[in-house]
Amino acid sequence: MRLRRWLRKLLKTAPGKVAAALLTALVGAGVAYFAPGILDSLTGRDELQIAVQTDVQKIDTFEDLGQFVIVPFGVPATGSPGPGCAGFQAWAERVGGVQGSRTDFRLVVQGGTEETFIGGIRARILERREPLSGTGFQCPSAGQAEIRSVVIDLDERATEPSGILVDGGSEKNIAFTVAPGETEVFDLTVHTESRYCKWVLALETTQGGDSGTILIDDHGRPFETTAWGGAPEPWGSYPPESPAYYSWDYQANWGLIWEHEVLRELPAGQTAPQELPTVGLPPGYPGT
Repeated sequence: MRLRRWLRKLLKTAPGKVAAALLTALVGAGVAYFAPGILDSLTGRDELQIAVQTDVQKIDTFEDLGQFVIVPFGVPATGSPGPGCAGFQAWAERVGGVQGSRTDFRLVVQGGTEETFIGGIRARILERREPLSGTGFQCPSAGQAEIRSVVIDLDERATEPSGILVDGGSEKNIAFTVAPGETEVFDLTVHTESRYCKWVLALETTQGGDSGTILIDDHGRPFETTAWGGAPEPWGSYPPESPAYYSWDYQANWGLIWEHEVLRELPAGQTAPQELPTVGLPPGYPGT
């Protein structure tokens, strides 16, 4: 209640204009592009090829879903994602944003000359702590999608949470075989509602009687995922309980959202005020 009263005082000068946050998608269909590289040799004679696509606008499974990032307090958030959501992820990386609530990406595994059994897909957590404090930014959902993916919950107490294969309403453990020359494609959602995590993906493999683990990172660095204030559903489109956040209008403005209302608009190019909290308490909050 104290935070809510403080926010009301902070925002009382905002225009009284209230607009519906219903937007129409301007983005077209994305086409995934992969350049697989040999990452590991399991037996010394045979190799798997692994490719990772982290640009969700190039993944048909995720391209119409909302994107969420947390920009830590004290980090200037300025500039424009450009039309639609195609540039949102690149903009977030430029301003130091961290994926909020979930990290979505595509994993492509291509077999070599021997059959390979994949017995598990896990997130190997390198760091786990309280979520980052900062302001949330989203590019809203363009619609709903049926998700067929591997889901990993970073809030599990295990140091290597296991992935679960979700297909419609069914869930099952990971267990599949990659035949010689065969290609398997998996869309992954790795999510948290309460923590900040650095992690890498671990594939448990068996080939020719030899077992091993292939570690996969985000182009040379760990993946990062942090909780969003209201914790959107892993593939939801709207953060219902977040105290305040900015929503992109697909064109030229950020809308400041609070309690499901657009309080004011901020033209792209201006630095977004950092005193607005989506997660944690901002600088200047009484008692900090």
